[in-house]
Amino acid sequence: MPRNLQILILLLFLPANIILRHQNNNFYTKFFYNFCPVTLLSAAENKHQNEWGTCISGNCNNSFGIYETPFGRYEGEFKEGKRHGHGTFTWKEGEKYTGQWENDKMCGQGEYIWPNGNRYSGEWINNNKNGKGVFVWSNGDEYSGLWKDNRMHGKGEYTWSNGIKYTGEWINGNNTDHGTIIWPNGDKYYGSLQNYNRHGYGEMIWADGNKYSGNWHKNKRSGKGTFFWSNGDKYTGQWKDNKMHGFGTFYYSNGTIKEGKWIDDNYITEK
Repeated sequence: MPRNLQILILLLFLPANIILRHQNNNFYTKFFYNFCPVTLLSAAENKHQNEWGTCISGNCNNSFGIYETPFGRYEGEFKEGKRHGHGTFTWKEGEKYTGQWENDKMCGQGEYIWPNGNRYSGEWINNNKNGKGVFVWSNGDEYSGLWKDNRMHGKGEYTWSNGIKYTGEWINGNNTDHGTIIWPNGDKYYGSLQNYNRHGYGEMIWADGNKYSGNWHKNKRSGKGTFFWSNGDKYTGQWKDNKMHGFGTFYYSNGTIKEGKWIDDNYITEK
């Protein structure tokens, strides 16, 4: 039986992990380039791993080269046959990564662009967004801050396309129940939140100089709180649906004081 046929039969019955462990052996490397140019990795393998392919230009071992695979093309630096250093991989689906690689994985600073226009620029570890980075969605929304395993995690700032900005903490892709919201006109809120709505205790400062410190319910002043008008007036007491409602005291800038019951912003009786 010819030697090449014997080798082929042997390799067909070898476990895949044995084949992969010996992929850097010169004999096996040459054999697979000649007879097996397509990937031998299972479909469940991460597509960012080094797929079997062909070096079509340069030195794809320890220098700069161009490497073609069934999934796309890599142009960049290599070390011991692995993507290592600076390079660009363009997937056939249209995705593209340009940046640092380490042992065949995206690691370090890099930019990833999706076909729909989304893009991420920042730090990577083991093919995942980790560290500090900026993600820009195609609709104009933007997040700038910390990441962990492809999720917003830690301190960050999210800006919607309409200009509203949230600054706070994130855990596994979700914002926490406390933070700061700034509107394009200069209004600012700092305090408790529920799904980005003012909910719980917080302080709101309007661009015209008015200020409220107290309790909120679904973006409305509700419960106990104090409102300071820019002209010097002040009300402290109960609120409901953004209106003075319940018992409270109104201090006018001219020295007049009204204390008692209020309904829908109207003073009813003394206490």
